[in-house]
Amino acid sequence: MGLRGKIIRWVAAALGAAAVCVAVAWGVGLLLDVRPPRSAYATGCGKVDYELRDELRALPVFDRQPAGARAFGGSTGCEPDDRTATASRSYAFAGAPAEVFAFYRDLAVQDGWTPEAQLTDSRRLAFTKGYRGTRIRLTVSWSSSAGEPQYGVTVEGSLPAGSPD
Repeated sequence: MGLRGKIIRWVAAALGAAAVCVAVAWGVGLLLDVRPPRSAYATGCGKVDYELRDELRALPVFDRQPAGARAFGGSTGCEPDDRTATASRSYAFAGAPAEVFAFYRDLAVQDGWTPEAQLTDSRRLAFTKGYRGTRIRLTVSWSSSAGEPQYGVTVEGSLPAGSPD
């Protein structure tokens, strides 16, 4: 038997051993009913989560934007895995990122938001605020998509574990 035949046999043996290991691990998992831990939030989005989503979308941060900014998109949602409600809006803006960040920094602080620790990313600004017994997060991020300067404003949060549906 040549070297090529030995290599083929060795690879076949290794693959066979790997298949046996996977099958044994799967079988043990079925016998022991091993499942990944489930978060207290991992129950899917309920009525209160969708109410929070709608409240986030109605926050004053979405009512104002720098002069020259043009809203062109937005969304709301709720991530069922961790019940995180989100509201966002996108804007086209021909000015500099510094103008956007200065505008939202002033607006956020006036509305009671606290700046997060200094971010190393110069294209993003973030704040937190207490809201309905939890902390919500405001993020302003800058990008240039297809050559058009734009930025996005996102607010997200989840209600504490045990909140009613």
